[in-house]
Amino acid sequence: MSLHRCFDIQRGVISYIQIKDHILRLTNIAILLCLIFVPFASLRASAIPRSLNASGKEIPFYSGRQSPLAQVTWSPPVNLSRSGAASQPRLVASLNRTSQAFWMDSFDGLVTSVYNGSVWSLPVLVPILPTSPNQNTTAQTTPPEMILDGQERIHAFWHAPPDPATGQPALNENLMLLGTTTWSAPVRIAESALVYDPAELADGEIYMGYIRNYKSLLFEPGVYVRKTVGGVTWQSAVPVQNSIYYRNLAVPPALITTASAGSLVSMTWTEPRLGMINFADSYDQGTSWTEPKTIEFSGTIPSNPLVLPLPEGRLLRIWQDASQTNCTLYQQNLDAAGSGVPQPPAVTPTTNVAGTPPVPNVVVPTGEWSQPVRIFDGLQTCPTGSDYILDGGDLYWYWGEGTSTINLTAWDSTSSQWYEPHSINLNFEDAETRRFVQLDELSLAIA
Repeated sequence: MSLHRCFDIQRGVISYIQIKDHILRLTNIAILLCLIFVPFASLRASAIPRSLNASGKEIPFYSGRQSPLAQVTWSPPVNLSRSGAASQPRLVASLNRTSQAFWMDSFDGLVTSVYNGSVWSLPVLVPILPTSPNQNTTAQTTPPEMILDGQERIHAFWHAPPDPATGQPALNENLMLLGTTTWSAPVRIAESALVYDPAELADGEIYMGYIRNYKSLLFEPGVYVRKTVGGVTWQSAVPVQNSIYYRNLAVPPALITTASAGSLVSMTWTEPRLGMINFADSYDQGTSWTEPKTIEFSGTIPSNPLVLPLPEGRLLRIWQDASQTNCTLYQQNLDAAGSGVPQPPAVTPTTNVAGTPPVPNVVVPTGEWSQPVRIFDGLQTCPTGSDYILDGGDLYWYWGEGTSTINLTAWDSTSSQWYEPHSINLNFEDAETRRFVQLDELSLAIA
């Protein structure tokens, strides 16, 4: 389960499109899209079913054939917000067919609507709780970053206003049970988090990789990880790499990406001195980490990395060669040594003096990243707005988020290849205005 961003608009209407009811009864899982209409800047959400054969069973993906998604029929849209003032949607979706849409109303702030598998609820105002009495909730202009854990709790992450003492916007979290409309009190995750990337572990817990660019008595600048216990409380921050140079990073070019498969976790991020891409791996769900290294391959300049979890418990890493003027993509995979099943490595114990900053627990890697291989030769434009969706035994990779066309592909575990990408772009005649509508600003989530 995962959440994927929709992008900004000025004014709009939040709506939802679902596939035909008889298709929904054949499969519990669809792919939901957040869609912004132009020229009216209205927003819609749509669903794409998996490919089904005559008996209702799923057809496996395999490389080199036309995507079955090309045959999808779309239903008419249903207006959710009915306001003309909606923007910046977020969508959280569960495998039990419950979905929850969030968006910003330019007058009222953060609003939500819940889909129970049949109908959407009326919109409800759900402001993130203020962190101080003088912080006005209506001043919130951007929705939080959201992800769903294994117990169907929505974790909402957001930056608070800069702290007067540090000048840093602290990273906070609120919780909400999927399908409800009440946030928990905010919890501070980090007093400094320049960029961050949350993800779900195999056991349903949430972990967070982030770059800290502020030095305090207890924490050096660097790359850190935190993860939840029971989905509610957070373990102490674990440093992966510390360096005073991280104080110089800004957004952009700073980035961090994370992914987990089984007990494997991998993180890639921007190295602050030369702007190269570093990585580190964990074999115990983020408790200890290998020594950070730089992604290197002769004659290339790795950039824009993305780490993806494979259904069989391996990890993929995809990156672009910035030295080339045309789109050049490389792919690697990480297996544990031997049988391919990750084995816990021996941890190098670290003893800290009370009151001193924590230092990384360094482990010896039990697996290695494979040699990079070229993929998707012939792409006219390299993927931007790139992300993934992992649904049990299916891995989807998509790019073009925030544009009028999303390219969607899937991983075939049998052949260890990507399925032929399918381009998604939609248009229709609005039933109320009788005007032709071209969809723009697309985004994906699982339902």
